[in-house]
Amino acid sequence: MNDASLRSETLVVQAVGDGNANDHPVIQRALDQSRDVYVPYGIYKIGGTLRVHSGTRLVAHPLARFVHADGCATRQDDFLLTNVNCWNPSSDSKELDRDIEIVGGIWDGNVGGNKRSGDHEYGWSGVMIHFAHITNLTVRDLVLRNSNSYYFRVGWAKNIVVERVQIQATRTSPNQDGIHLGGHCEDARIEEIVAHGLSTPNDDMVALNADDAIFRPECNGVPCGPIRRVRVRHLRADDCHSFVRLASVDHEISDVEVDDVVGGCQVCAVNVDALRYCRVPIFKDSDPGRENGVGSLRNVRLSRFTVHKSAPLSHALLRLESRMPSLDLRDFRRDRSRDVAPDTPTLRVKHVAADVLTRQADQRAVLQRIGVNDTLESLADMIAELRIRGIV
Repeated sequence: MNDASLRSETLVVQAVGDGNANDHPVIQRALDQSRDVYVPYGIYKIGGTLRVHSGTRLVAHPLARFVHADGCATRQDDFLLTNVNCWNPSSDSKELDRDIEIVGGIWDGNVGGNKRSGDHEYGWSGVMIHFAHITNLTVRDLVLRNSNSYYFRVGWAKNIVVERVQIQATRTSPNQDGIHLGGHCEDARIEEIVAHGLSTPNDDMVALNADDAIFRPECNGVPCGPIRRVRVRHLRADDCHSFVRLASVDHEISDVEVDDVVGGCQVCAVNVDALRYCRVPIFKDSDPGRENGVGSLRNVRLSRFTVHKSAPLSHALLRLESRMPSLDLRDFRRDRSRDVAPDTPTLRVKHVAADVLTRQADQRAVLQRIGVNDTLESLADMIAELRIRGIV
């Protein structure tokens, strides 16, 4: 949408837009007065949190830039953009807000101007855009830039569309997930996510975290819980940390399709490690009841990957270390012409059911083959041999 194609009922924001004045009050007033808001071209310093009501369509000029003002983020709910009823940790309701559409704009978290509050439970988490307790959310044609931690996070949500999003970073920071789905998310479509540049994003490009260390500031506001029926398609990155994470320890992740992933990753193309190796893991393999693995992943399909390692790190491109009764893996290819760590494993598997390997003469040799020494360019023969649907 441009200024000439506005609808008659659209409220056009009349803010300064010079990058110096605090435009938060004017834009928030427009969001409180109208459910159809347009923000024209400009640089808008946002000295607070923009809160969107149910039934709102917020459209911004493609080059309208929203910058989180220096020092305005100090508490856990000081996001750049969120829904009005996002922060209700004591509520049992799964959908307090509904029917919100965000289109366009460059959303800048100003990573250098707002420091995280350490590990204080009420401190600012670094999350830039956060939606929760919502049904029917559409976010499209956005540029997400320079978040301190998660660029876009959602939880307690149903019917989610995130499409045509660019992720940009001029300064990296830990925990910079691109699109992050937490617990109790259902029926999501995430498509055409593009990240260019070094270490962008500096964590998982798309994360489906049914379980997480929710006591950490970065995770406050999104619960642990099941994630169901998610389609992820068309991911592109030059040098992301990892393309996709599926994090399940106690809660289910089911009916997930990841299709058409191309580019470089420093760590994993797909990471299903149950957060074992994070700075703050949420369990130990030696914990009682964890001896035979953790996680619950069902009906996961991965297809059309052309990926390479973009950093000389030892992690396998495919790390599958959680229980899953089925995995459909098709057309996975490692681009060795661009790979900077060709001797690192392509596939690492843990908690393989014994009956999967019963046709192998030497089970130990098979386990070694799918462990750290594996450097297969194509997984087609491996999949046929192990019948990968048998991983548990």
